[in-house]
Amino acid sequence: MDEYYPRRGDTLQLPFKGRVAELPIPNGHIVTVCDARISYGEAIAAADDAAMKNRRIAQKWGVMFAATDATAFPPVVGSLYDSLQYSENVENDFHPEAIKENVRAAYEKEFNERFFREHLARFGFKDIADFRQHGFGEMGDKIYADYAKALAKYDLGLELLVYGFAKTGQPNLFEVVNPGSISSHNLRGFAAIGSGSIMALAALNRKALPATIGPLIYRLLDAKFSSETAHDVGKKTFVITIDKAGKYGGMSQDYIEQIRAIWDRNLKAPEPADALELINKSGAVNLAS
Repeated sequence: MDEYYPRRGDTLQLPFKGRVAELPIPNGHIVTVCDARISYGEAIAAADDAAMKNRRIAQKWGVMFAATDATAFPPVVGSLYDSLQYSENVENDFHPEAIKENVRAAYEKEFNERFFREHLARFGFKDIADFRQHGFGEMGDKIYADYAKALAKYDLGLELLVYGFAKTGQPNLFEVVNPGSISSHNLRGFAAIGSGSIMALAALNRKALPATIGPLIYRLLDAKFSSETAHDVGKKTFVITIDKAGKYGGMSQDYIEQIRAIWDRNLKAPEPADALELINKSGAVNLAS
């Protein structure tokens, strides 16, 4: 198994839209799978091999993302590096609530900064708080109401899926969406975000998930491959695992493509003969004359 994970000193590539899925499992691992597609709109072809949607933010924590705005993620993860003081040489145990608050703060900071720069900076306000305090008096009720409505509807275009282990070894998984709303997926134990999430979740819900890491990785790859029918999901696939000690592992592209070939073969397998026998005996086939 190839060992790979982007570190803080690595070049931070722009993110991209796509689906991701991950799952804490009972034997002390979290498995994550993502694509590498970045879209540029209708005029320019999307790049399937642009970047990996996974960043480590602490010794035992990471974040995955899907984005309609490819520039939204780097400032958020940069804020997390600073607030969590991430270093690969420093072991820090964070309470899940501390991770949540830091991620929420980083998301809201970028949300506020983006909206302010795009809509309010031209009027000379210092920030959104300044607009809320003085905007009505300086802009008048109609213009103020227009920008207040725009703020209420503003979407950062970024989804986050945060995973990791508490000091006790308990796995945690939560989702962050516009404008910084957090949803825990600890009870269900898995999640998917991005444009292929419906197909991925359908594949994961098809039958009970295994509790051992090998079969589980295959099921997550099955979900990823199934989600590729979505417009913005690329074929390039990354598999990264983490255990409760904070050790990371990865899978080579060669292995992933070999597994894809096996998955394709299984899809092309004929329908079960015993099921066909029953169907052929049924009134659905033998219509009454």
